[in-house]
Amino acid sequence: MNKAEQLTILQQNYLSCGKCDLCHTRNQVVFGFGNLDAKLMIIGQSPGVEEDKAGRPFVGISGKLLNYLLTQAKLDRLQIYITNTLLCYVKPGISTKDDQIMACRNRLQEEIGIIKPKVIVTLGAPALYALCWSKDSIWRNRKPKQLSNGIWHVATYHPAAALYHADKRKGIIDNIITDLRKAKLIIDILEKKTDILPCLKT
Repeated sequence: MNKAEQLTILQQNYLSCGKCDLCHTRNQVVFGFGNLDAKLMIIGQSPGVEEDKAGRPFVGISGKLLNYLLTQAKLDRLQIYITNTLLCYVKPGISTKDDQIMACRNRLQEEIGIIKPKVIVTLGAPALYALCWSKDSIWRNRKPKQLSNGIWHVATYHPAAALYHADKRKGIIDNIITDLRKAKLIIDILEKKTDILPCLKT
């Protein structure tokens, strides 16, 4: 089966998912979307209200900011696959629960296995936890590292953090752009098949 067929089967398995309490607050399950041959996968937290209506990830205000950040990092969203830690809408101000992440983690791992990106960028703490089981701060995890499956991982802040913390907005935006540029650098180096480690020590 090709990637599109594999994703279709995966999505069908979760269309009526009731593995956690978020099934009671969603309008629909919001699956990942983007280039199936993407070298870069971005994992966010959960669909917002606009995403819950549209059925696509990152189409609301955070998505618009993400588009800007990608442009600043010279990344093309059309060449990226974007998904979320959770497939269902989480109301604003409600923290993501560990059992919700656990309920969706197998799907996320399957999705990664289908897309087979070279680099994954996680946006925010829930995505970092889902991918790496780390509850350490984003700040301590921003250095690129290679996962056990060979995929490189870059952790950064969620664009929503810049929207909700006006006093820290510039710093958060600058950090996200820097981290996205790290991801692009890793991809560029891997494409050239040169040693990546010396470049990541600077």
